[in-house]
Amino acid sequence: MTERELAFMARASCDFVIYFKVGKTPLGVIEVDGGFHDKPEQAARDAVKNQILAKSNLPILRLRTVESDIKARIAGFLAAWARTTTDEALPR
Repeated sequence: MTERELAFMARASCDFVIYFKVGKTPLGVIEVDGGFHDKPEQAARDAVKNQILAKSNLPILRLRTVESDIKARIAGFLAAWARTTTDEALPR
């Protein structure tokens, strides 16, 4: 992690974190982005968060408050995660 990423992590939060109940292992993140996320300062913070999550192999779904069909996008995100998790859990 870079110094910027470490400093960012000390004060950052996520809107929704999907995790295993036992052990609290994070599986993915959902972020809800309003109009403020169009501003350059917030876009830069979003990019740092995206980098940190990518390095941690945590998928992120960014939802803009002005988008439609959010329910279907969330369902697709969860379904993709469930397929990946199920595939990894299958014996080889």
